[in-house]
Amino acid sequence: MEILLPYARIEKLAPTDSPTHPPGDAAAYPYGQPCNTDSLPVGYTVEGWLVSPPAVDGQVVVLRCMRNGIACLGIFGSSRVTKVRDGYFWTQNSVYRIEVLQRGTS
Repeated sequence: MEILLPYARIEKLAPTDSPTHPPGDAAAYPYGQPCNTDSLPVGYTVEGWLVSPPAVDGQVVVLRCMRNGIACLGIFGSSRVTKVRDGYFWTQNSVYRIEVLQRGTS
């Protein structure tokens, strides 16, 4: 049996009103470093296979193949999801837009 995950693009639109961790500065943000104390900068984009879609009290997980338009393999994991609306989700720190570019099949 073959299972294909949906392929999606996620973009950070804004911080929440009271983020636990404010967004970092895009020019100085240390992508991929374990020392990050800020959340991702506004405008950050990720593309890849959606392993765990947005669900309240869950975590969005993407097997990343693109970060900010550049090929970059890795895993994106959000903080806890607090709200989900058509095409958007909110976490403890951020507001995101999600666009499924290719539906998964099973």
